[in-house]
Amino acid sequence: MNPSPRSHGNGPAAARDGEGATTALPAGVPEPAWTPLKRGGCSFRSHQLHRVGPERLEFRPRASSFFFCGIFVFGGVIGLVIAGCAARRGDGKTAAGMGFWALLFGGAGVWCWRSLSVPIVFDRSYRAFWRDRRRPEQLAEPAELLGRYTPFDEIAALQLLSERCSSSKGGRFFSHELNLVLRDGSRVQVVDHGGAAALRREAAVLAEFLGGIPVLDRLECRR
Repeated sequence: MNPSPRSHGNGPAAARDGEGATTALPAGVPEPAWTPLKRGGCSFRSHQLHRVGPERLEFRPRASSFFFCGIFVFGGVIGLVIAGCAARRGDGKTAAGMGFWALLFGGAGVWCWRSLSVPIVFDRSYRAFWRDRRRPEQLAEPAELLGRYTPFDEIAALQLLSERCSSSKGGRFFSHELNLVLRDGSRVQVVDHGGAAALRREAAVLAEFLGGIPVLDRLECRR
């Protein structure tokens, strides 16, 4: 595979609303499953669609997502400070316990940060979608491409669905998936987060960008 990209423009901008997407699958494409691709999700809107030049759209993390991750990192730093103070007082038990929880919280924050910052890209110059820090030509075939790279020619439709999730405090919330429906009926997840109305608008933009493909919409929450 030797894609030859064109220029993508200068900087990112929030993508504009698209215009009326159709909802019928193309002939010969099997009906996709309507169960969530990945269980769980988040109650807030973690990503936003940006236009990066005329040939490229990207889902990028919102500032609130990094703030959420930063809470864990900050908690880890505070825990390490407390553990260090306990160690200087000779309280080894407290130091060990706080050190463990500090590393656990800080590590969770760093993992969350790195996961959110993985590029989610739709590029017409490559005619492909990918979810990786590397460009398609930097990925080895076929193992590294599996699940990370999808040619536009394989994308038949977009799918929107909702999942009712439980929070750690016993509350309930909706998380909403945007998936690619491929020509064999299989699916590839793009994003999974809160904000149904915004996700619906972004799906319309994306469908238009991909040549007017259908949007299969079963979002259960209108907000």
